[in-house]
Amino acid sequence: MRDNALLKNFCNNIERTWITSTVWPPKSWSMFNQHRRTNNNAEGYHNHLKLEIASNSPNFMKFILKLKEEADKIYLKAKLLSQEQALQRESSDTANMQHHLTAAWEKYNDKKISSTELLQILGKLNRKHSQKEQHSSSIPESILLGPEVNLTFRPRA
Repeated sequence: MRDNALLKNFCNNIERTWITSTVWPPKSWSMFNQHRRTNNNAEGYHNHLKLEIASNSPNFMKFILKLKEEADKIYLKAKLLSQEQALQRESSDTANMQHHLTAAWEKYNDKKISSTELLQILGKLNRKHSQKEQHSSSIPESILLGPEVNLTFRPRA
């Protein structure tokens, strides 16, 4: 009996938090037709902040000043975003991938291709993009031998 009550509470929590919530409605779960589909930008920003503030003896005042500096940029960033301006450059590979994704989504939305055809196109794009990333990946900075060392894996000819 207790297990049923726990399961019911769990299901109610999921429903309140994810299904009927106005904060995270099911419509927001999908990345379909979304330009940004990962949290890579947030991770990159977090790493940028860590590098800006990091030292052997962290300084609280330095941290606060950096947060103030970042807060002062919010208005400009919001204005750029509202005008659909990019806040950072995309690599040519990412831009190319986005172009092909958008074209496929448009064909699907215009009912020129079926959902099966869309999934086939997306699968091919993902495989192609994944293969490119594997061939051009770099060694993470955390395992480099020193700041002057720059090793990059290149595919063999």
